[in-house]
Amino acid sequence: AGLRQLTACGRLRDLNLPQSACTAAGISSLESLGDLRSLRLGGPRLAGPEVCRAVVELPALRSLHLIDVRIGDEGLAVLASKPTLWNLYLDAAGVSSRWTPRTGCWCRCCVTSTRRISSNCQ
Repeated sequence: AGLRQLTACGRLRDLNLPQSACTAAGISSLESLGDLRSLRLGGPRLAGPEVCRAVVELPALRSLHLIDVRIGDEGLAVLASKPTLWNLYLDAAGVSSRWTPRTGCWCRCCVTSTRRISSNCQ
């Protein structure tokens, strides 16, 4: 049950679950929501890069807000691999300062470069 029940809402675009009891497996169950563009998520059972691996599989996701989800540097590297992720908000994510992007952009190209090199950057 859980988040799988939301797959019946096939046209869902925004999902806000700030105090959820879900897990990374629950997030993975949302993969069939092809219009889901914005996810705001937090909960005591969410932590580590496995959460990020589930999130990057959401095909239309453009905006992500993780609330008190400790993903660390490894999780941030996973998120940086999703070129369609335009907005990222991390609260208490346990990320070190070495992942602070110098350009203000979180796309995969800019995180690893000293300047914006992607034509998708704004």
